[in-house]
Amino acid sequence: MVDRQVRGLTAEDGSGRFGVRPGCEPVLAALIPSLLTYRVESGEESILAVGHGVLEAQRTEVRVAVREAVVCHALESVCDEVLRSFSNRREGESAMHELLGKMYQKLLKGLVDEERIA
Repeated sequence: MVDRQVRGLTAEDGSGRFGVRPGCEPVLAALIPSLLTYRVESGEESILAVGHGVLEAQRTEVRVAVREAVVCHALESVCDEVLRSFSNRREGESAMHELLGKMYQKLLKGLVDEERIA
C-alpha cells in the first residue's frame, strides 16, 4: 500500500496515458498493465508497475486498486524488478501447490482407510 501526498500522477487505461493533479475533475478509469508514476511534494518521482485495476480520482484524493504492483526504483530497472517479483511469486505458488497436494493425498488416504474399516 502506498499512502503519499502527491503533486500528480500518470497512469494508463485502454485509451492511453493520462495525468491526474490535485483539484482535477472526478475521474474513474479501468487501468491496464502499465507503469504508474507519481511525483511527491519534494519533486521526487516514483514508479509502480501495475496490473489491471481501477483508479478513482476526486478533487483532493486519488485511490488506485490493483491486484499486482511492483515498486520500481528506477525506470532502467523496471523489467528486472518485475521479473524478480514474478519469479518470487511463482516460487511461492509452487510451494503452496506442493503443500496442498500433500494435504489432499493425506485426506484421500484417510478416506480410504475409513472405507476399509467400515
